[in-house]
Amino acid sequence: MLYDYTYYFVQHYKEKGDRTIDQMVQSARSGKQNIAEGNQAAMTSLETEIKLTNVAKANPSHPRYEPMRQYVQTDEFAAQYAELMQRLNEEELANLCITLIHQAYMLHKLLEHQQERFVTQGGIREQMFQARLNYRKGQN
Repeated sequence: MLYDYTYYFVQHYKEKGDRTIDQMVQSARSGKQNIAEGNQAAMTSLETEIKLTNVAKANPSHPRYEPMRQYVQTDEFAAQYAELMQRLNEEELANLCITLIHQAYMLHKLLEHQQERFVTQGGIREQMFQARLNYRKGQN
C-alpha cells in the first residue's frame, strides 16, 4: 500500500524531472524489500534478519499517529486504500503515507523479538552445532 501511495503521490504532486521522485519510489520499494528479505533471511541467519529489519523501521512521533495507526489496521481501510489515493489531497495523502511508515512501529516489536530470540536461541549455526552435540551425546 505504501509503495502504491508513494508512486501515486509522486506522479500527481511532484514535477516531472524532480530527483526526489526516484528517491521516494526507491525508498518505498526498498523498505518493503528490506522487510521481505529480512524475514526470508531468518531461515539462515537471524543476525541478517535483524539487520535488514532494522533498516526498514521508523519511529512514531505525532500525537494523531495512534488513532490513524489503528484505522489503517482495519479491514475498512484495506478495502478503501486504492480509492483513498484519488480522494485525498496532497497533504492528506502525505500524512497517510507517514502513518503507514510509522506502522513500522510494529517492526520495532519484531526487531526486539528477533534480537531476544537471537540472544536466547542463537543463530542457525549455533543451533546446528548444539543439535550435533546433542546427537553425539545420544550416540554415546
